[in-house]
Formats: sequence, structure tokens, C-alpha cells
Amino acid sequence: MKTMCMWVRSGCRKPKFEQLATTPGAAGYIINTAQAAKAKRGKLYIIDAKTADHARTIINLYNKHLAPADPDLLPVVLSLCDDRIVAIGTTAVFAIHGASRAARLWDHRIAKYGAVPDAMDNPLHQDNLHPYSMDDAFGKGLFT
Repeated sequence: MKTMCMWVRSGCRKPKFEQLATTPGAAGYIINTAQAAKAKRGKLYIIDAKTADHARTIINLYNKHLAPADPDLLPVVLSLCDDRIVAIGTTAVFAIHGASRAARLWDHRIAKYGAVPDAMDNPLHQDNLHPYSMDDAFGKGLFT
């Protein structure tokens, strides 16, 4: 399974494959297209599927509000902005969460420093804005 970003422009019917949600820079793409979808310039679908045709089949099933024959076909669905941003599949929901977190960190750094210094381009650099710990990621008590 791949996590694909599919975009449907306003006035078009066929979703177009744009990129994988796991590639470098995908968070920026998801943020920009989500803003375009919110401005009603199209719809963004992030889908766990094998191929682009399989993703289009899943989108058609979702848009027709049909229950798929295979119960595992649509395991998790997240719909935002009146069905303009849709995530279908668990990894797709994590992609939206990751893009949202990346946007919050960048906005916080810009507010704190006025810009994002080159030394902070590394995504592993935390600069104590939200220090990473096992408790944050997995909940308290897991490793005690």
C-alpha cells in the first residue's frame, strides 16, 4: 500500500495523482493543497491504495456513500472542510497529522525567531519548542 495525494480541481471529475504522501516535502504539498481546497479551488484526497486506479475506485465508493464489499477497504475516514479534504486509511490520517505538526512547528519558529535559521532546517532539530520524549510519543508509564 502507498499513501497517495490525489487532487481534483473544481469543475473536473477525475482525481489526478500528484505525489506520495511519504516523500520529502509532502508536508508542504499537503498544507498548500489543503489551503487551496479550503478556498474551494478543488478537493484533496489522501488515500492508502495500491495504484492510482485503485485510489480512484476508493474515491468513487466514498463519494457515492456506498459500503464496500470488502470491510477492510475503507478502514478509517477523516473528512474536513465539508468533504474538501478527505483522508482514507490510517497512514493517510497520520500524513495529515504530520503535515499539521510540521506547519505548527514552522509557524512557532517564525514567531520566535522572525525566520527559520538554516541550522533548524533539519526536521530532527527540536530547539526545545516541543521537546520530544517517550512520554509524549507513547504515553506515560510505557517505559518505566
